[in-house]
Amino acid sequence: MAMSNSERQRKFREEHKDDTCRLDLRISAEAWFALNRLAKSEGVTKRKFLEELLIRLDDEKLSGMTDEESEVYLNSGVTR
Repeated sequence: MAMSNSERQRKFREEHKDDTCRLDLRISAEAWFALNRLAKSEGVTKRKFLEELLIRLDDEKLSGMTDEESEVYLNSGVTR
């Protein structure tokens, strides 16, 4: 039986749950101040805010995909 999008995503996350990666980049001052305001207003760290935002957006994108599209999408970003 084929796995659903959410099952495939859950499996991927479970296999990589202990992974952390370093993100080292420069962003505009406008984005920096926005990130600080948003994280503070949510009562979380900037890291936690970004992680939750990115995962939510990723989930939203996946929810509108077919199984074939999600397979391609999930395999397209597997880099370190």
